[in-house]
Amino acid sequence: MTDTKGHSSSGYPDREATETATMWRAMFIAIGVTACILGVECMLIDKAVLVDRGDAAAAPQINGVAAPAAKRELVPPEWAPWSLISAGAVVMLYSFTLPKKFSG
Repeated sequence: MTDTKGHSSSGYPDREATETATMWRAMFIAIGVTACILGVECMLIDKAVLVDRGDAAAAPQINGVAAPAAKRELVPPEWAPWSLISAGAVVMLYSFTLPKKFSG
């Protein structure tokens, strides 16, 4: 039997509550690290060019030469790098406090 704080009747933390806290913690750490990495990438690049190569065999050809692939340019705004880095850091710091919140 488990009480409202995730402890069993013996007084020890319930295994299911501990596993849930670990899973949430891992998810928030991953989100925070991803945001920080994207922020650093935005700081280092001026623009990113995405090319849709698609299926080369199905691409239309003009006189035996394939048509140029579609390109899309992404230019990160000036505020994006620092916002992503700071938001990622806050999310990672939050993730380190999650086990304390779940354990009561």
